[in-house]
Amino acid sequence: MGTARWWVSLPPGSSGDLPVVVALHGHGGSADGLLGAYHLDSALAASGHRFAIAAIDGGAEGFWHPRADGRDPLHLLLEAFLPALKDYALRPAGLIGWSMGGYGALLADSLLPSKEKLPVCAVSPGILLRYADAPEWAFDGPDDFRRWDLRKRWDLDPELVRVDCGTEDGLYPAVRRFAEEKGLSLNSAPGGHDLDYWLPLVPSQLDWLAERIG
Repeated sequence: MGTARWWVSLPPGSSGDLPVVVALHGHGGSADGLLGAYHLDSALAASGHRFAIAAIDGGAEGFWHPRADGRDPLHLLLEAFLPALKDYALRPAGLIGWSMGGYGALLADSLLPSKEKLPVCAVSPGILLRYADAPEWAFDGPDDFRRWDLRKRWDLDPELVRVDCGTEDGLYPAVRRFAEEKGLSLNSAPGGHDLDYWLPLVPSQLDWLAERIG
């Protein structure tokens, strides 16, 4: 996995041989930031659930897909990190991501074979309706946007996808339209694209994942 930083948090009293939920960070973030700002390790401990949480750096502006400059956080996630977790007796069993990471979680799961689909919690995912709406760092031009446009290319299992988005989030109209097109349930409440909206949701998101991990 090269120099990418990563971590695994186990529930108290565990030593491995567990399902693991992989968390994907947002724009400008990092794997370490999911501990420092989101406190996922302490949230997991407080939940009492018997699964691990892991995270890896996908690049602050990678948008979790292959880039023209050679960066490929999607390959890192699917072809390096998930297999490596199995070497630690951890079975990939779910995905959760925020903003850019929410897009990445949906993208990654959409590329898995039907029998390997994972529960996905996409929080304020970076869904964009057109290239003109994308920040300049997110895609390498219109063709790149079309290639990785979730709305046009990939199917998702509605029973295994949870989408959360605040109604005051600038992404909300696009996320709502995406959810409608894909037949996904959208959990919405007043809130923006920030930790004030995201952090209170973490316990219920861990509960949701635990129910589907079994």
